[in-house]
Amino acid sequence: MLRNALVSFLILLSSGGAGLVFGQADAAIKPVYLAGDVVSLGDKKITVNDAKAGAVELTLTDKSAYKKVSAENASLTAATPGQLTEIGVGDRLTVSALPSADGKGFTARTVYYMTKADIDAKNKKEADAWRTRGITG
Repeated sequence: MLRNALVSFLILLSSGGAGLVFGQADAAIKPVYLAGDVVSLGDKKITVNDAKAGAVELTLTDKSAYKKVSAENASLTAATPGQLTEIGVGDRLTVSALPSADGKGFTARTVYYMTKADIDAKNKKEADAWRTRGITG
């Protein structure tokens, strides 16, 4: 009985050590979430004016995913697949990104975007509804 317990303990100890040795090396790298308006678009690069960090350059890769968020339902979970070609200057972005190796920029993983035209249409609809209902309801 004592021998079985000792063997089990040694197996548990060695498997824990193996997990530390063979674990993921990039586990400490966590994504950063940036949100802001598109300032400029380039070849595989987008510059976003983030409220906290200022102008931030994002590098796009073939693995970057693009998802369009509806102005009516701004939930990121309700976003539909989109394309980079649909993004323009003035659009609103929320980006999940990893810090680049040089530490100067970020590599985009998932780009959630809402077009400026969709935002303007929603704002116009709300203004019209306010004019109709007004203060008196």
